[in-house]
Amino acid sequence: NYEVEWFDQINPADYSLIEIIFGWNNQVKENLDQMNQLEWVQVESAGVDYLPKEIIENPDLMVSTTTGIHASAITESVFAYILGKGRGLYQSLKAQEDRTWSPVSAQQLHTLPGKCMLIFGTGNIGQEIARMASAFGMRVRGVNTNGRDIENFSKCYTLANARRMLNTAHIVVNAMPLTNETRAYFNRKFFADMNDQALFINIGRGGSV
Repeated sequence: NYEVEWFDQINPADYSLIEIIFGWNNQVKENLDQMNQLEWVQVESAGVDYLPKEIIENPDLMVSTTTGIHASAITESVFAYILGKGRGLYQSLKAQEDRTWSPVSAQQLHTLPGKCMLIFGTGNIGQEIARMASAFGMRVRGVNTNGRDIENFSKCYTLANARRMLNTAHIVVNAMPLTNETRAYFNRKFFADMNDQALFINIGRGGSV
């Protein structure tokens, strides 16, 4: 018996009647103080770090995420980046646009079997990336809060001891949520410790890099 309305079409006088919000935007944020009947916020993302503090810390308000449903799509994007670089597709596309014949040299290309991937974050997205990397014949290592073993990862490390593995990783992926521990974790010192030839892919929050 709920009435469903698009938020940008709702009458402002009805803000006080809203019990459930699906999604989030500036219009919702700016009129939050008028929604005194609000019980549930369902966001379209896995992370909730962009939500106001009064939403996150309200014990009477349920907040739910879409954790897990983006795993396949994000994994495909990660491997699009990897293959785009490793198979010289970026250079080839540019040459195609310029209508020139400009072959990519063999020295610029690489294959994935035997390469080491280090994934920071072993949740749903990290696990799906690891599964796909294993299918490509890569060695996959993970990083999580306590170093516990996770399926599809040959070995997992804690945030504290992961840095000693950086110089052995050919591809480093950030799939971590943004927390006090992960904010600015990928800093100048981190990149200095990485293998000079490694590829870094961030599909986590920008604030961690």
